[in-house]
Amino acid sequence: MQAIYSSLIQQLHDHAKKKQITKAVIGVSGGLDSAVALCIAVRAFGPANVTAMILPEVGITKQEDIEHAKMLASHFGAKTFYQPINNFLVDFNFVTWDKTDTSSLNLKARIRSLLLRHCAEAQGAIVLSSANRSDFLLGFGCREGEFFGDIHILGDLYKTDVTEIAKHIGLPDELISKAS
Repeated sequence: MQAIYSSLIQQLHDHAKKKQITKAVIGVSGGLDSAVALCIAVRAFGPANVTAMILPEVGITKQEDIEHAKMLASHFGAKTFYQPINNFLVDFNFVTWDKTDTSSLNLKARIRSLLLRHCAEAQGAIVLSSANRSDFLLGFGCREGEFFGDIHILGDLYKTDVTEIAKHIGLPDELISKAS
């Protein structure tokens, strides 16, 4: 796992250097994928150049996930923005067309990606995705939501690989064993 982990850091660093990119923004959910992706980003860019965005839906997002996200961002020394998405959802309650559970879930993911992009553009940064290969293959996400980003750091790794990297870098067992 050390070789894969080091390679991911080096590839991200080399790509950023080649494209003259010095900053990155990443959504941090408090889950394993975003924790591993955040760690890689901090190692590639340096903590002062990584912004971790915590974008919960207050009342829906588990408090444990919010606390894990805050703890991870603090631990890795990333700049952190905490921005609940609730206010952005309000006006969508008044649209005149029918909504489905899927359209509502995808809307939440798209609002998060919009906020990530807005923050990245304001800072002259790129958006990093934490979706893994298993997510892509199983369709756990939408293109403009969970699969959104300029670089998919974990895009070639299966969930089992992400778990092994998490163990290798010493992330807490509580995070590693947490359900997706």
